Amino acid sequence: YMGAFTAGGLRVKVDDGKLSIAKEGRIKKFVDEVREVTFSGDQAMKEGQNVIYITERAVFKRSFEHPVLELVEVAPGIDVEEHILPHMEFAPVISKNLKTMDPRIFTSGPMNLLSNEFGVNFEDRVSYDSEPHVIYFDWSGMTLSSQEDVDDLRSLYETKLQAVTSSKGPVDAVINLDNFDCRDTVVDAFAELANDMERKYYKSVSRYGGHAFFRQRLAGHLKLQSADELFTRFDADKNGLVSAAEVRSGLLQMAINVSPGGLRRIMSVPGVEDPVDALTKEQFVKAMGGYFEHRHEYEGNST
Repeated sequence: YMGAFTAGGLRVKVDDGKLSIAKEGRIKKFVDEVREVTFSGDQAMKEGQNVIYITERAVFKRSFEHPVLELVEVAPGIDVEEHILPHMEFAPVISKNLKTMDPRIFTSGPMNLLSNEFGVNFEDRVSYDSEPHVIYFDWSGMTLSSQEDVDDLRSLYETKLQAVTSSKGPVDAVINLDNFDCRDTVVDAFAELANDMERKYYKSVSRYGGHAFFRQRLAGHLKLQSADELFTRFDADKNGLVSAAEVRSGLLQMAINVSPGGLRRIMSVPGVEDPVDALTKEQFVKAMGGYFEHRHEYEGNST
């Protein structure tokens, strides 16, 4: 949902990458009770949905982690105690990782989005280990909506791959497709991109995905790791169990640096009070399915 934080005369100013409140609105919009419920946040939580509320000065979210709104981002120039809390009828949870909104939003110049148009800075989506000659791509959370998106992705990744393979030859690639999506109109174009990179630059490639989406929409295009293959890969000592250390190591091979809280959640088995030392194959499949499905919630509680 998007809208102003308050109503009734609100005026704001933007200057030099910061937001200021010239005149506060008379009407609070974040209230304890409303006359009519058109959308139930409680019901959304029961269905596993996350709800994001974006205003000019703050961003809130609701997830199963908190029974009320969680304040996750604040505009530069805004003070939580002065400009947010006094204008709400209830106290939100303040995120332990409270972020400042990108100051480029509050400037008049170009935002130069090409380098991080896919959710995070492109360089943060790629890591290269020169000794074993392995490159890791993190496509998690990325959405490709148009042919232009595919073309931009191709340009960025080929530039990186050409640099990596020019002196040492084809590289082993590990690709994280967790929560990756692409529109029906560009599925074929994306598959062509991926296959072109494999043909031109890869010695081997392992692709991981958390949802049935990949098997349904990219079937026949790309080879993805099944649950059995994933368990076998993570079970480094081949004892039929996957330890916490093996989970962490396996995820790192997928370019995922799991937090301590996320790892604890993975190793927590229903009906067992404390996290277990190792997971059976059945427990592993269920645990990793939950992690990939709700990774943002797992990592949101990293204590």
